[in-house]
Amino acid sequence: MKFWTFLLAFAPFSSALFEEEAGQLDFHIATTGHGPVQVAYAIHDAVITSNPDSCYTASRNIRDGSLLWRHNVCSSTTGKGHAMTVGVQYVATLDDGGILRAWHAENGLLVWDAVVHSPNCIPRLGVVTEKNEEYVVASCGGNSKSVFHMPTGALAPEISGRISDVKPATFCAEAKLLLNFEGSVLKVWDSANGNQDSLAVEWEASSENDPIAHVTLLKCSASVKALISTQRGSTKVIAIEEKKITTLWQAEESLSSISVGSLVDASHYVGGEGTSHDLISLPNRLQSQWSAITSIFTTERSDRRNHLFGFVKIAILMSTSANRIWALDTIDRNIRYQIDLPEANWHRLVHGGPWTGYHGDHGDYLALSNIRNEQLEWICWDGPTGKVLQKGAIQLKSPVAQIIPVETSSTDCRQGAFVLTQDQSIYSIPSSDEVTFPESGLYTHVVDTENSLKTLLLRGSTRLTIGSTVFDGEKIISLAYPPRHESVQSPCSVMGDDSLLLKYLNPHLAVFITEKVSSYKDDEMVSAMFQVNRKPVGATDESDNMEVSAVSTKPNLFINVVDTVSGQVLYRISHVNAAGFPKPQAVISENWIYYTFGNSKTRRSELGVLSLYEGMIGSKGVTAFTSPEHSSTFSSLDARDSKPVVLSKLYSLAKPVSALGVTTSRSGISSRRLLLATVDGQITGVDRKLVDPRRPLGQLKDSEKKEGLRPYTELIPIVPYMTINYNQTVESVHTVISAPTDLESQSLVLAFGGPDIFFARTSPARGFDLLPDSFNRPLLSLVVAALLVTVLVVDRMAAKKLKKQTWL
Repeated sequence: MKFWTFLLAFAPFSSALFEEEAGQLDFHIATTGHGPVQVAYAIHDAVITSNPDSCYTASRNIRDGSLLWRHNVCSSTTGKGHAMTVGVQYVATLDDGGILRAWHAENGLLVWDAVVHSPNCIPRLGVVTEKNEEYVVASCGGNSKSVFHMPTGALAPEISGRISDVKPATFCAEAKLLLNFEGSVLKVWDSANGNQDSLAVEWEASSENDPIAHVTLLKCSASVKALISTQRGSTKVIAIEEKKITTLWQAEESLSSISVGSLVDASHYVGGEGTSHDLISLPNRLQSQWSAITSIFTTERSDRRNHLFGFVKIAILMSTSANRIWALDTIDRNIRYQIDLPEANWHRLVHGGPWTGYHGDHGDYLALSNIRNEQLEWICWDGPTGKVLQKGAIQLKSPVAQIIPVETSSTDCRQGAFVLTQDQSIYSIPSSDEVTFPESGLYTHVVDTENSLKTLLLRGSTRLTIGSTVFDGEKIISLAYPPRHESVQSPCSVMGDDSLLLKYLNPHLAVFITEKVSSYKDDEMVSAMFQVNRKPVGATDESDNMEVSAVSTKPNLFINVVDTVSGQVLYRISHVNAAGFPKPQAVISENWIYYTFGNSKTRRSELGVLSLYEGMIGSKGVTAFTSPEHSSTFSSLDARDSKPVVLSKLYSLAKPVSALGVTTSRSGISSRRLLLATVDGQITGVDRKLVDPRRPLGQLKDSEKKEGLRPYTELIPIVPYMTINYNQTVESVHTVISAPTDLESQSLVLAFGGPDIFFARTSPARGFDLLPDSFNRPLLSLVVAALLVTVLVVDRMAAKKLKKQTWL
């Protein structure tokens, strides 16, 4: 009996993760892409939505809100808007580039397209019906119009029909109801002929901070269906029947405009309203044990395992255009809470400090909103729960130059920040008593968005300029910093001949990507670098008729590795024929720097890789009697110590890259994988060995083979089975972030920035701590059962033998 009691008590704590379960946490949230709905039309069982200030037109199912199709209708990457109209079976769009397209309303397939020529198109569309035939009238401004047959796209002559001004309907004659709104309240009126006869229902459709923007009638019958769109991008479809309002589905369309995001851990969370006394009380402990026992027979077992392995994360997502913050639960894929921010010039999300949770970053968040140049509002809240801890406002005398995240001594809000303004004044958040400077001072830097960097030492009321760097004739287009809480398993790399390469691990590194904006004619030094050496007069052979000309190709993109304490440029490399699209990206991981840019000459994307090292120790440099001279301290202000040894290689990719990321693990033991988000909607992992700058150009040596290096090849293959979003399309990704779990082999990846949000769990080094797919669970159960029977039989035999011996 004791044995069975022991087994029943400890069975719930036996958890394992199988390889076939590794994709169960993946999810894909697809929005319409256009943000707040401003135009909506109902066709059959679908609602066609659009926003003239965006490039997207989409269709959702009226019943459940599922996305049927979505299209980016802008013909160029610089497109900013379009016009949309609908017919009986077709949807027509005209972008600001003058491209007219017709789409099938049911499946979103392209029917035809045409060009409406105009240098600066202000798109306008209308529908004309003549002799039971539909025509679309397109105009790019002015008096010129073009008429096309809607089903075929044939150019039609001028027709006498009247252009229908399709407006969203709000009156249902069959139900005798009229819909309108005031603020965030939907009002339903009894109406016989479209007038407001008597108020039937008032319904709070949204919060006071998010008033209703549009109401569109979708179905008019005994049961009325309507679409409600708010100013911040929330979309609801409701049903009105017998003067009762029911929400059929809801979507947050502004999730397509996420500008910044972060993953915070919610596994074994002990913050919030609960106290330690509640956690250790006897009733709560008994209830917890009973839940653990009953979870064997319910789905709670997998939920407990998710907490145990650190899979429960909260994605904190901010949209500066929608003035809103969402907290997305990565387990149930629902929005835990949302915070409405005031309308402001800009918003900043601040998260960072020395505290770290059991499974990774775990703490409070701070959001700053610049209402006007002289006023800054802030709010501090608990990341996992959304509980507002503190909020306030400060008055500024000049614009903000830098925001420095720091730790506070407050018992309420642990996340603080120093705000440095352009006149070098410093403001502390939450207050000066709770946020203090270190005794040694605080190093920071100020980046001019144009072309300069200035580093400062803040100590009390003293502002000391340490250094500065000016990228003359260039413009900063991208900036990358190393992650705050990255785990580094080893400070060195072991080579094939047992030599050691010491990693250059500087937490104050930053990568500035700059592009040339001025001419080289005035720069004599740079011009001389690109001149081809000519033979002196008389040294040229008369039979040599080849003319030697100077190289005209000059670099237009520069990668600058900068120390943000001293302001020194530690390394700089240039590239030619760099294209502006997609935007060059960079990411830092350990002592590696990855960056990508488009090459306008080869029509490919280039992937640059830099690895930084302090130096090397020979295979016999560390013995029982000898050790190398190595300083345990490092100073960014010492030019001799701060300069790294840089190895570089340039690779080519067949697809343009829109975002870069790197997987992370809890202890840094698993090999990291480079994540590439391509413009075709795929997120692919690339093994770091494939892009190692130490890949030799010639034949491999024995030591290089032992180390696992491969011969250098320019083209990096994109392997389909390394695509973490498999057959799903994640469009227009501009940010890829990752977070560790308690399983060293597992890394959580979140991609966002476009109309899609994708979350996945991936295994960069395969599932070395997972049970394999071929694991024989029935055989294990049989063996365990046989062992239990054997233990019971042996126990009974031993009892009988002991009893017999006592009678002797």
